Amino acid sequence: MLSSHIMQEVEAVCNRVIIINRGKIVADGGINEIKSGKLNRNQVVVAEFSAPVKLEKLIAVEGVKSAVLNRNLWEIESNGVNDIRPAIFKFAVENNLTLQTLHEKQQNLENVFHELTQNPSFTPWLQPGD
Repeated sequence: MLSSHIMQEVEAVCNRVIIINRGKIVADGGINEIKSGKLNRNQVVVAEFSAPVKLEKLIAVEGVKSAVLNRNLWEIESNGVNDIRPAIFKFAVENNLTLQTLHEKQQNLENVFHELTQNPSFTPWLQPGD
């Protein structure tokens, strides 16, 4: 058994992970299962456009919950379960923009750990024995 907040260490050493937040188990399973599986999380895509885009216009795209610009890359979060990449592509076409990058942001154990332990809207999702 290993207890650590260093997720790279956990990923390198462990096969099974239990994440505890405020005394409650919020995840219990294999590393790949936790990274890709049952966490009810909004999709995040990374997009780079050929010209500047205003935040207000991007947030108005159907399915977009929020967007953050980091250098020239937008991290765009969905507001539901549908893939927002087609809507982002349509937005680019309608605004005469070229998409230079458009891909889903990959989850790693560190991201999942932070989402489960720092976001008050998350509830336990994978209990022992599921």
